[in-house]
Amino acid sequence: MKFRTSVYEAIRQYNNLDENDSSMDKLIDAWPIDQVLDDYLSWEGIYGYTESILDIIEAFHGLEETNEEPNELEKILMDRDSMTLAEARELILDAKREMENYIAEGEIESATNICEEFFGLEPDYIDYLI
Repeated sequence: MKFRTSVYEAIRQYNNLDENDSSMDKLIDAWPIDQVLDDYLSWEGIYGYTESILDIIEAFHGLEETNEEPNELEKILMDRDSMTLAEARELILDAKREMENYIAEGEIESATNICEEFFGLEPDYIDYLI
C-alpha cells in the first residue's frame, strides 16, 4: 500500500465503492499524486485547493533541500538549460512521477527511456530518479 488506509477508504467511497473494496487500489497507486489528493479532498468536502496544497508541499520540500549541493543531473540541467536549482529539481520530480506511472502501467521500455524523454540524456542518469 502506497497510502494510509484512510486515504484508500475515502477515495474508494468517493468513487462509489464500499470503503473496504480494494479492487481499485492498484489503480489508485498508479494515479498522479494530484489526482489522489483531489479525490481525497473532495470526499472530505474540500474543493479547489489541490494545486495550492501541492505547491505548498513542494515549497516546503524545496526548503528542506536548499542546503544540499546539486547532484550531477541537476548541474547538467542548470548549466545546459540555464535552469535554477528549483526548476531542475521540479523537472526531475516530474520525470520521477512519470517513470513511476510507466512502471505501474507495465511500460518498462518507456520507463527506461525517461531520461531521454525529459532531459535529452542517455539512460545513465536514471539512478538520479530512483
